[in-house]
Amino acid sequence: MARPERNNVDYFPHPVKHGKKMFFIRKKYGNDGYTVWNMLLEKLGDANFHYLDLNDETELMYLYSEFDVTEETLFNIIDDLIKLGEFDKEFWEEERILFNQKFIDSINDAYSKRRNDCINRNLLIELLEDKGRIKPDKFTRKPDKEKPKVANNPQSIVEDSIEKKTKVKETIFKREDFFTDIVEIFYWKNWKEPFEVAETFWNHYEGTDWVNAKKVPIVNPLAAAKNWKNQTTEGKNCSESILKKWQIAYHLIKAKSPQHREWLLSLRVIYQQTNTHPVIFKGPQLVLDMIIKNKALGAIMTDAIKKAFGDDVKYKVETDEQTIAA
Repeated sequence: MARPERNNVDYFPHPVKHGKKMFFIRKKYGNDGYTVWNMLLEKLGDANFHYLDLNDETELMYLYSEFDVTEETLFNIIDDLIKLGEFDKEFWEEERILFNQKFIDSINDAYSKRRNDCINRNLLIELLEDKGRIKPDKFTRKPDKEKPKVANNPQSIVEDSIEKKTKVKETIFKREDFFTDIVEIFYWKNWKEPFEVAETFWNHYEGTDWVNAKKVPIVNPLAAAKNWKNQTTEGKNCSESILKKWQIAYHLIKAKSPQHREWLLSLRVIYQQTNTHPVIFKGPQLVLDMIIKNKALGAIMTDAIKKAFGDDVKYKVETDEQTIAA
């Protein structure tokens, strides 16, 4: 069985010597400049297709919270990096998207043994157009250096019928490689019972041999999940404003304790306007017991919730049977 395509990396080259650009950034912003620049590159490496969309308010809030700088400082550093030619000027000024072709060139070797090529500027334009994120023909395309091995746009249509059959055979996906990521996508859509919705999604596409309604093979289950229409559950878990704050806290917790991601996705957050314990988390008794017993995770959660909701905010976790204050 072929491995599913990956469009991110686990590492990137980090030079031990710095030039005039880094000197300027460190001189102007101190350690904040150095930290933000390098952490942005880390985020680009980990991001699917190696771009960051800061037009997404939640993503923006998460970044400046994790970088431990103000929103103004983050934007000032980015603006200077744009002037220094470190990020794509057109993407940033038009859409607040961070993309760095030099970074892409530095990680190309990581894709040498993969079936798919690393994203480049032209492919990213096509991807964003297909997603409806940017208008067609808004951005200037540059001549490709070479023809890609395989189209790595998850929504591109496979033109050749033989290739279609091959794609169907190759993209039989392992549940354990994708299921939690799919739950996470549905969780942040604010759908009730995201695990149940994910089960419906997975069973549907397994039943079709990972071919969509247009008879086009699914080459990326996560892209398909983002376009899934929920007909399994009704209603929302919480208000959108609370969800955004919890999303910031969640990503801070996840960064420090990724092994507990499924526990966090089992929680529902409720905001209660009282003087004490205003943030309530509900979830399965087993998960709550594990969280309470895990002191390290509890400390990480407390710190992240304070950063997202405010220093004075407390929280509690509860089931229908009991409430446990934190």
